Amino acid sequence: MARLNWALERFPLLKRVRQSASTVWAISSLFLFIDTFIYSLTVANLPDILQSQMHVSQSSNGVITTMFGIGGVIGALASGMPSDRLGFRWPFQLTAAVLYIVAGTVFYFSQHYYQLLLFRLINGMASGVACSMLYTTVGDVYPADLLGFKVAIVYFCNNIAYTIGPICGQRLFELHGVRGTASIVITFGIVEVVLLLTVGEESLTIRRSLSACAKATESPALKSSTINTLSPQSSSADDVSHKGALVPDSATMGFVHGCPSISSGEEDSAVRMPVWRLLTQLPVLVSTLSIFVATCIQCTLEALVPLHLSDYFNRSDSTGITFVIFGLALTIL
Repeated sequence: MARLNWALERFPLLKRVRQSASTVWAISSLFLFIDTFIYSLTVANLPDILQSQMHVSQSSNGVITTMFGIGGVIGALASGMPSDRLGFRWPFQLTAAVLYIVAGTVFYFSQHYYQLLLFRLINGMASGVACSMLYTTVGDVYPADLLGFKVAIVYFCNNIAYTIGPICGQRLFELHGVRGTASIVITFGIVEVVLLLTVGEESLTIRRSLSACAKATESPALKSSTINTLSPQSSSADDVSHKGALVPDSATMGFVHGCPSISSGEEDSAVRMPVWRLLTQLPVLVSTLSIFVATCIQCTLEALVPLHLSDYFNRSDSTGITFVIFGLALTIL
C-alpha cells in the first residue's frame, strides 16, 4: 500500500482527484449502481435456475431472497458502527468489492441449491457493507445542506441499475447461462477493487482536510485578506465594514482561497447518543419503518412476479420487462 501511495504521489492530477469530495460522490454513485445491478441480474432468472435446472420447489425462491437479506444485515452490522469506532471507511469498501468477487466465483461454479444460497448470502454481505459505506462516505465529505441533492443522484443510479439489471441478466442467461451472469459479477468486483486502489481515498481523511481548511479560512488575518481581495478599493477591513460591505462567510472565503466548503463546526457540535435512543426519534423512526415496508413489498414482488408469469402466462421470457417498468417507476418517483 505504501508503494502504491508513493506511485500516486508522482501524479499531481491523480492526487487531486483522490482528495476531491466529488470523487467520493462519483464512486458512491457508481458503486450503488454496481451493487443493485449485481443484485438484480438473477432476479428474473430464478424460476429457470431453480425449477428448470436444479429442480427445487417454488417455495425455495423466497428463501434465496431471504439469504440476501440475512447477508445484508450481517454486512451492515459488521461495517456501520465499527467504521465509526475505528475511524476509517476505505478498508470496508475494499472488503465489499472482494466479497463481490467471491460471490461471483461461487455463482460461477454453482450446480446445487445450497451453492446458490451461499452465493446470495455472500452477495448480501457485500451489499450490506457497500451500501452502509457509500452513503456514509458522501455524508463525510458534504455538509448537511447539500446531502439531499447528492444522495438523490446516488439513489438515481440505484434505480437505473434496477431498471436494466433484470433484462440484462435475462439476456445473459439465455446466451451464456449461469456462468455468463457470474462473469459479470466477478468483473464488476474487480472494477471496484481497481477504482478503490487508484482513485479511492479514505473519506474521513478528506473530511479532516476540509475541516482544517475551513477552520483556517475563519482566522482573522485570512478574513482581512479575503475582504481586501473582494474589495480592492478599500484600504482596510474597518473601512469596508463601515461602508456597508458584506463580510464574507466561511463558504465564500473557502471559494476564494481554494478550499471546498464544509462546516467545520459539525464535528464539534455533534451530540453522541445511544443507538436505541436515536431509533426512537420520530424522523428516524418514520424513515426506518418506511424503508422496511417498501423493501418488504419489493422483495415480495421479486419472488412472486417471475413465478406468476411462468405459471399463469407461460412467459418466463418476459420477466425482465416487468422489472424494467417497475424500475422506471422508481426512477421517476
